[in-house]
Amino acid sequence: MRYPSVVVVTVSTLLLLTGCVPGAAPVAVPSPSGRASVAGASSSEPAPTLPSTPSPSAVPASAFDPADPGTWIVDYDRVADVQVGGSASALAAAAGLPKVADTIDCPPGYGISVAVRPVTVAVLELASRGHDVPDPTFTYASVSARTAPDAPLVDWPSTAQGIRLGSTEAQLLAAYPGIRTTHSRYDDNMGYTTYAAGPSGDRYLVFQVAVSPSGARTVIDFQSSTTDSVYDVCD
Repeated sequence: MRYPSVVVVTVSTLLLLTGCVPGAAPVAVPSPSGRASVAGASSSEPAPTLPSTPSPSAVPASAFDPADPGTWIVDYDRVADVQVGGSASALAAAAGLPKVADTIDCPPGYGISVAVRPVTVAVLELASRGHDVPDPTFTYASVSARTAPDAPLVDWPSTAQGIRLGSTEAQLLAAYPGIRTTHSRYDDNMGYTTYAAGPSGDRYLVFQVAVSPSGARTVIDFQSSTTDSVYDVCD
């Protein structure tokens, strides 16, 4: 995803400005040996090998620091310690996220500017576009990069399942087994793939995957919103 007029709050900027259903089917259970045993199946059957892709890990809740976006969790209904509909002002102030200046083209919130940098973090009150809201609340959040990173960017937020910018496509699919492919702007002309997890309530986690400079397919964007696609929120 690309925001034509998006700011990226970099680490240097932050310093300067201050994630048992019953049934008859056998269930695979990992064993200490790294093999999978199957509950309800004959012990004489060979056990399948577990996938080799390592599962990402989320930031422990005890590690949360409002001034450090690398400890933030972006989930269906929250960003860090801010729930949907809650004020984002304290979180933005702690991290040095600037308030949106242009609420005609962009919704009110934090993290949007005309500067173009490698990474963008935005926390917005999407439905209030066109209004200068004194204390914007969180209804939409996005974390995106200009190019797909070759490795996870640990200084920026993750989802509750440990997915960050730069996580591999395989890690994303493993972290969200029920995730599905959707479609977004830039998919066709940029070669991106859009995935949506959810809904949880009426909300989605949406991811775009792109080819990184090394040739790996990694996460270039993820967002929490009420839609299952990625789109530009500022015109």
